[in-house]
This record gives sequence, C-alpha cells and structure tokens, in this order.
Amino acid sequence: MGGGDGTPYRDAATAVVTLASLGADSTGVVAVLRAINSVLPTSTDYIGRRILANGSSGFGQDVMEIASALAGGQNGDGGWGYSRFYQSDVLETALAVRALKRAGSTDTTALRLGVNYLISHQNVDHSWAFTAGDTSRVVYTA
Repeated sequence: MGGGDGTPYRDAATAVVTLASLGADSTGVVAVLRAINSVLPTSTDYIGRRILANGSSGFGQDVMEIASALAGGQNGDGGWGYSRFYQSDVLETALAVRALKRAGSTDTTALRLGVNYLISHQNVDHSWAFTAGDTSRVVYTA
C-alpha cells in the first residue's frame, strides 16, 4: 500500500470496515490494520477512517489518542475540513462525527458542535452540498 496521496490507506480502511461488518477472516483484517496503523495520520479523512477501521474490526488498536487529535482539529464553526485550519465541509464533518462516536469519545461538545454544523448546512431541499451555498448533491447527502 504505497502512494503519496494516502488514497490506498483510505481505501484499505474502508475495506476493513466492510470486511469486519461481514465477519471476514481476522488474519487478513489484522494484516491490513497493521499497515493502516503504521502511517502517521495527517488529515481529517485519514484519522477518521483509521478510527472507524480499528473500531469496527475488533482487532484494532486503541484510538483514543488520535480521536483526541481529531477533536482538536475542529474548526470554530463546529465543522472539520480536510486538515486542521482548512475550510469546514459536510463530508469531513460527517466522517469526523462518526469516527468520534465510534471511538467512544466523551467530548460531547465536539460531537454536538459537529452535528449542529451538519444541521445548519442542510439545504432547503433537505439535502447537502459540499460547502454552504453550493448545489445539493446526492453524494454529499448520502
């Protein structure tokens, strides 16, 4: 799993979540988790997916330290962007809230502010766009 953009790790984390939900063989899941956990998480997306992969598999490592780092990357508007100090967006915020919840985070303020960000950025047609003022898209709503 190489690649400078982190995409293989993001995809591997998503695959672990899926495989774990299906009760897949633990040997393969553990091997992929080792690779995922060997990379220093630098973006909201990667930290969130790493937390979800570790938390869903039952074979992962403790993620409370990186969950704290994730909560610490929350913007003043209650949302999260790609990385710390990036503009908040719906996708990163939804992922961060799911990951913090999965990690068992006790930071109810971060969770509440994240949920409030998502609710406040819902368009009048009850769906979401990537950022405020954009056109609603199915991919962001899903």
